[in-house]
Amino acid sequence: MALMIIVVTALIALPFVLFCRDDFSSFLNFYFLGDDSRPTGGHSIWHFLRMGGWGVPTVVQLVILGLALTFAYLYPHHQKWPVWESITLVALAFFIFYPKIHGGYWMILVALLSVWAVDDRRVLIRLSAAFVPMIGATLLAAGETRPPTIEFYGSWFIGFLLALIGLLLFVDAARIALKRRPFVSTDPTVSPDDQSSCLPASVPERQS
Repeated sequence: MALMIIVVTALIALPFVLFCRDDFSSFLNFYFLGDDSRPTGGHSIWHFLRMGGWGVPTVVQLVILGLALTFAYLYPHHQKWPVWESITLVALAFFIFYPKIHGGYWMILVALLSVWAVDDRRVLIRLSAAFVPMIGATLLAAGETRPPTIEFYGSWFIGFLLALIGLLLFVDAARIALKRRPFVSTDPTVSPDDQSSCLPASVPERQS
């Protein structure tokens, strides 16, 4: 499977490498954090740390992201999680540790977690509430070519706190959601509260 993924990726990338090498390398350089001098954009917690002069070096950022994604891939595989829960964990790990995250990107996680939110008010409330601090963080974030919409002394730290609150609300929503299976993969004959997404189904006891 891994070899197939590598081959397909190489086949897709090959025309871009052959016919527009400079643009393709510029794309990789930006999105894989290859240029420390270029603003990250977005409004992630890592972006605000960079705005305040506390940016994490590129190599360290890549190592952290790689370790987080490796864990997010291997843990669900080891625990035999269903596909939807596994994808949700991988997406959450990526959104936590990748610095170039913009506001609209979070809709990917909203889409994944919505299958729990439709019948769990706690998940719905956290997903809805997360966008309040995130919108505030966007106003305080510097763009790639423009200053923040609102800027004052220490505004980067306020933006960092707002982005962190929004992120933690998403993490908490995922924590609640992953305790049980979403409606798309549940057995309708079993109560939702009795179905765990993180543990294999229990084997019925034998009748003596």
